[in-house]
Amino acid sequence: MRTIKVLHIANMNTMGGIQTRLIDLLSQPVRNFRFALFSPRPFTAYWEEKLSRLSLPYRQADSKKKWVKELTRFALEFGIEIAHFHKPWPDAKRELKKAGVKIIIEHDQGASWYPQPDIASNLKTVDAVISLSKASRIIMETLGYEPSKIHLIYYGIDFKQLKATAPVPRPPGKKIITTVCRLEPIKGVDALLKAIPLVLKYRKDVEFWIVGDGSARNELICLSAKLGINDYVKFWLTQTEVANFYAATDLFVLASVREPFGSVLVEAGYFQLPSIASNVDGIPEIIDHGKTGILIDPSEPFNPPNGRIPQWVVDGATGKLHKPYSLNPTKLGKAILKLLNNPAACRSMGLEAFKRVHKFFNIRRYRRETIDFYHSLLKAKGLL
Repeated sequence: MRTIKVLHIANMNTMGGIQTRLIDLLSQPVRNFRFALFSPRPFTAYWEEKLSRLSLPYRQADSKKKWVKELTRFALEFGIEIAHFHKPWPDAKRELKKAGVKIIIEHDQGASWYPQPDIASNLKTVDAVISLSKASRIIMETLGYEPSKIHLIYYGIDFKQLKATAPVPRPPGKKIITTVCRLEPIKGVDALLKAIPLVLKYRKDVEFWIVGDGSARNELICLSAKLGINDYVKFWLTQTEVANFYAATDLFVLASVREPFGSVLVEAGYFQLPSIASNVDGIPEIIDHGKTGILIDPSEPFNPPNGRIPQWVVDGATGKLHKPYSLNPTKLGKAILKLLNNPAACRSMGLEAFKRVHKFFNIRRYRRETIDFYHSLLKAKGLL
């Protein structure tokens, strides 16, 4: 069989689930396939170092305005048959189509929660779509994507790379409650901070770790001070070795308003952590309520002073679309106390979470399903 060349197009200028899962996917060679990576934005030093270890071509755009032309030139030089986009970028898709690229794939990783005005144009340029959750599929069908073009492939994590080489020292006698996310309004960290005073009414043996950075950082730090909880909260900013934080954690929280998948919940499960999370979008596809964690239905108005608001979210219980809501801090605080006060339940949930993520969200399954998907598209086009 001849070698099939696949070009992945993704912004690699930030640390996030999209970038991490993509590097996981590309980290091992696949027989009869050759991969390349193009980033419209400059690579961070972290990703540059990671990519330097892999035997695949990669390139970043030199110009923000001319990146589509640079992408097209790179695609032709590499001789690709499949372009795998990790953001919509309709203009780039059209140019690659004109240049003769046989198959255009869009990997929906949250963009459909913010539908673009040129969605009709985007529909025409894609041969197939990968949804990363059932919630993603629901939204894409609502937008008009042909159901037969949508293929569900859950993320998979390379657990061998998720090792705690130097766990963060824990304060003596403290229970650690951690969240790992970008500090943006959509991640709901404000709801977590507002839940802490209730927890402190009953337990002082706690410390809350906020791991991540973003545009809402200063606002959240000010909120912590206003709530009088600074002695119990630690902001760690972005970390490349998040495993060291999971290894020192007792309970994981993800209070997102909108979450297409939630890789951090899989990572937490690998470290046998029970999770408390919003019952929205792709989260309940990871968390089995009452068995691997606790899901809370969002109910509070979501009106951030800045940041984009999703057009909709998927209700975790009904699968229906509705406007986004935040978690109620009192409900979140009670859920945290419930698990902190029941160590046996925490251990049981953590063990079940470990089993679940290994079974459904491992890198071998993710890589195999992605390659099988490529094969099916090539055969459908008569290219195999």
